[in-house]
Amino acid sequence: MEPLSKSSVFPTEIIELIIDYLQDDIFALTRISGTSHAILHSCRQRLFRSVRLGISPISHTFIRLFRYNPSIGQYVRELALHVDNSLSKWYPGKNWQNDDTEDIETLTQTPFVEKLSIYGGISQPTSWNSLHVTLQQPILDRIHHSSLTELSICKFVIPVTIFRLCLNLSALTLKQVEDSETSEPIDQAKISPRSLQPITIPQLRSLELGISANEFALALFHHRDGDGHPLIRLDGLKTLIVHCYRERETQVIKGICEEAIGLETFSCRGITGSAFPSLAQWPDFSRFSTLKTLKGRCGHALVTEDLLLGLCDKLQMFPHPNVLETLDIEISVNWDHRLISTRNEWGRLDDVLSRGFPRLHRVSIRVVFPYYIGNPDPESAWLRKEVGVARKMFPWLNENAAVKFNFSTSLASH
Repeated sequence: MEPLSKSSVFPTEIIELIIDYLQDDIFALTRISGTSHAILHSCRQRLFRSVRLGISPISHTFIRLFRYNPSIGQYVRELALHVDNSLSKWYPGKNWQNDDTEDIETLTQTPFVEKLSIYGGISQPTSWNSLHVTLQQPILDRIHHSSLTELSICKFVIPVTIFRLCLNLSALTLKQVEDSETSEPIDQAKISPRSLQPITIPQLRSLELGISANEFALALFHHRDGDGHPLIRLDGLKTLIVHCYRERETQVIKGICEEAIGLETFSCRGITGSAFPSLAQWPDFSRFSTLKTLKGRCGHALVTEDLLLGLCDKLQMFPHPNVLETLDIEISVNWDHRLISTRNEWGRLDDVLSRGFPRLHRVSIRVVFPYYIGNPDPESAWLRKEVGVARKMFPWLNENAAVKFNFSTSLASH
């Protein structure tokens, strides 16, 4: 290898642009990485920025690389780790037949991870308490490290106190997560000498709650230490993405929205029907003068106008003035020959949007028809006519040059 200044007539900036262009071409980056020390460093930054362990044969390749060249771990910024249920049977000294334990041990060689995704078992969630402390500790070290800002946990039974010592966590995603209702041991070296409160409480900017995560979230947000301090703060939350399928989950959303007074993006996916009339699971937006983006997926109501009336009611709760810029709604409905054109509620939605939303510049409305055997042909004349009539029910949106408006229909298999 030659120093870059001797081996190339190109400026360093040009070399970086070329490597950036090739960042998705692993073969090319591997070939050119040996031309100079400077290029080697730049190539490794791209080659090892994102690593996935414990799910594919390429995972074993990474393990071998880390084993014989530990310095490679310093380039990893995004790491996905799969923790199989079988690891609950592992303990030190046991003859183990696969590399799963090495996947976890490799975490100690990745000191600068910024985004960590942890996945539990495929058939059922992995229990944190079933893992030996030798496997728990490397994971905890990464979760609590100052470099980590984004964390995603899926299919795990874990204690909410696992977040006690997080430092700079700003984005959290939880999916199919349950509270083990146990407490994670406290590392006194990382605790303020005056109390059991961590020196820094993570201030979330983004939160996503997927399926079967709301109960865990409720326990997490309600938890307080002996001095009454929370594990995580939500008052600076800007983005909230939630899946709401049960009435109990509305309490989680309500609690979050009451604390996140500066919310800018709210996205809700839920099922609306007899259990949730008129989009009742959506929060009261009357306090959110900062909300810029509202996205919603709802449907399967027996009566389509219930959805539209509920949506109109929620929009009318917006404070005046407000800064809403984007409205993106997907409504899934049942097949009905009177589905669209005979519903005055479409026109009411247009009327509501025409008043009180001075910053609005993008509106997208999608009507999704669930596809079953025996459904009418989606290209049939009556459906095309219905859709055509529905589009005409938005005179303000259609004629307002300041708003990009899109009304569409699609099929979804069920």
